[in-house]
Amino acid sequence: MREAASERLAIALFSAAALSLQVALGRLLAVTLWYHFAFLIVSTALLGYGLSGAWLALRPAARERPLAAFLLRVGAGQAATTLLAVALLRLLPFEPLRIAAEPSQLLWALAIQLGLIAPFFFSGLAVGRILIDHAREAGRLYALDLLGAGAGAVLALFGVGLMGPHAVIGAGAAAALAAGALMQTPRRRALPALLAAAGLLLLGAVAEPLTGLRVAADKRLGEEPVGAILADPERVEASAWDEAARLDLVRGERHRTILLDAGAAVVRVPHLTRPLEELPPLRDATALSFFARPPRKVLVLGSGAGWEVASALTHGAEEVTGVELAATLSGWLRGPLHGWTRGLIDDPRVRWVDGEARSFVHRSDERWDQILSIHTISNAAAQSGALALAESHTLTLEAIGEYLEHLEEDGLLYVTRPEAQMPKLVATLSRVLKDAGKDPFRHLAVLRLGPAPAPGTDDPGGAFTAGVLASPTPFRRDQLEALDEAARQVGMAFLYAPHRYPGHGGPTAEALRAALERRPAPGRDPALLEPATDDRPFFNRRRSWSSLRLSDFTALFDEGERSRLALEDRPVAELSLALLLLQTLLVAFGVTALLGRRRRQEEADRPAGAWVVQAYFALLGLGFAAVELGLVHRLGLLLGKPGLTFAVSVAGLLLFSGLGSHALSRVAARLSPLRLLLGVALGVGLTGVLLGGLEGLLLGASLPLRTLGALLALAPAGLALGLPFPFGLTRLSGASAGERGRAWAINGFASVVGASLSVVVATGAGLAVVFACGAGAYVLAGVLARRWPIRWAL
Repeated sequence: MREAASERLAIALFSAAALSLQVALGRLLAVTLWYHFAFLIVSTALLGYGLSGAWLALRPAARERPLAAFLLRVGAGQAATTLLAVALLRLLPFEPLRIAAEPSQLLWALAIQLGLIAPFFFSGLAVGRILIDHAREAGRLYALDLLGAGAGAVLALFGVGLMGPHAVIGAGAAAALAAGALMQTPRRRALPALLAAAGLLLLGAVAEPLTGLRVAADKRLGEEPVGAILADPERVEASAWDEAARLDLVRGERHRTILLDAGAAVVRVPHLTRPLEELPPLRDATALSFFARPPRKVLVLGSGAGWEVASALTHGAEEVTGVELAATLSGWLRGPLHGWTRGLIDDPRVRWVDGEARSFVHRSDERWDQILSIHTISNAAAQSGALALAESHTLTLEAIGEYLEHLEEDGLLYVTRPEAQMPKLVATLSRVLKDAGKDPFRHLAVLRLGPAPAPGTDDPGGAFTAGVLASPTPFRRDQLEALDEAARQVGMAFLYAPHRYPGHGGPTAEALRAALERRPAPGRDPALLEPATDDRPFFNRRRSWSSLRLSDFTALFDEGERSRLALEDRPVAELSLALLLLQTLLVAFGVTALLGRRRRQEEADRPAGAWVVQAYFALLGLGFAAVELGLVHRLGLLLGKPGLTFAVSVAGLLLFSGLGSHALSRVAARLSPLRLLLGVALGVGLTGVLLGGLEGLLLGASLPLRTLGALLALAPAGLALGLPFPFGLTRLSGASAGERGRAWAINGFASVVGASLSVVVATGAGLAVVFACGAGAYVLAGVLARRWPIRWAL
């Protein structure tokens, strides 16, 4: 009995350690590299689970070693390789955007990938061995596996915010070592491992203060490498790990700057040397709309440290509302920045809102005469390293429509982004205005910082700052004249305006004309002019998958000094995901072929239809990954906050699945495979329907009510998803341990492939189709399971 309890606790601890490592590494890699490569490497590390199954299937000695001794060795291996992975990230000079120019970078990339795979490999060995050895108890053990993973994800999420990722990684390594020590008898044999675990906890707590962070050399603030800035204690006034990003307050001679994820985004801090009433109006591109039309009541989406808020007040605004997702920023405005900003946060004319912009606007019944979204670019790890293309619900068709509805009749919406993204933004605004029965040509104006290119010239890079002004009413002549004067004052030039159509030259101007006319742009990828929607919230998508070429890869990985702007005008996320998918498929097919060859050698008399078993577990991996990814994106709209979205979607799904596996496994065992899997597909579909209804019903509700609604909507899918895997594993209890190892391996590989494929499907066809594919995978698994080999059935 004591041994059984130890095994159950061990599987939960190993899973918790693996998920906490995944979350913490995702956050750490988003800081040290660009987030696109963070999810590439973290997801590659998940191949370790598939490789662990292959190891268990191919090496009988690994399955025959006494379980207690095996788990102790595996726990020590997971702890040691976790430390190795972090050390490699700190020591190896890996620069992903210089791979083409420096072939040695390929060696560093391979070393880091192998280092990241290793701890997940050991975790998979532990979990897989326990499940393989006790296939008849798969329901309870799989439940504890999922519950441990969910708990680890939640604890890591909040632990990173409180202590930083190094502390969470140390705690995960300690948990793995402690899990390996649980089954040792007599107990004194576990004492060295437990003491080592305590040492890992301490090491994690002091690792970042002692060693600092190694930041990619291509991350720069002006001409200075961000890594050098962060390593200088005289330059960094404060640092914090927020739920959305790491923030560093950097001191300059005459300025203060806040870096998000070591330069993925930069937040300017206003320096108010005198009372706002005595300051002249701030003059820069962010203030263009204030010059064009004096503000009265202003809403700033993504208010940061208050630059646009202060600007609105110097231009005479009577009331300003600033909405900011990173709560740390408002805390710094009350703390280290209070004097620098002359108590801006205490100004009675300003209302500060900690929250997500789209949700705030949806639940508000106010109207503003100006709404600003100034460079709210998120190249941070928005979903804690989850596979994503920087999804955002703030610039979808539905969001833009809501912003325009919350403007006064003669109000202005002002959105700035890099020039390369202007055509897509204009296409989105044009669609919204057209659907409202308005002529987009008369309601929009587009400008860029710096001189506009002359007709016939080529300016492929474009400016980093460009903006579009939209009004619910057509621009009048006097307004356009005021806009002309305002543009000159802030150093901007027109790319399009109603009185200057067709505008200046250059490729962006041509694409803008195509966007306004709702036609394809010559020589441009159709994805450039395809508006984002709540079902496909990928505004930062650069290219369609079919248009990617080998030259795109070579161009991307030779960016060097231009890397920051490359994130805005090159398909970085798409190329990274394509590399991940290719790598995963090659490894998965290679290992699967090896497993098949070994099985033919060992089991010449294997039953007919054995392929059905492997297809069943592959479909479960594909289906679970599709549903999980779909939920992460769908709940992003309802909940807004990235950390909360991750906790509710991933951890909530795992916890519900664990409860379903524990409570319903006996009921499931009495059902036919087809009925069980049809029930799972029904649960997935019901959750999709519930979430669709809740988005319209609760998006404007309070955060606790939205969170409760999301959890209730997750229940049907979560409870159902915990049943198919232990159901299949239990039916394999009559097969060899090697066959169960193959099932574990194939399920692991399919999960990683499914995650990548789901992003491809989501960007091309939408989240609803991803959900449908996930449900369809379970239905197909049920159909196949009817042909389960008789010798392996209970």
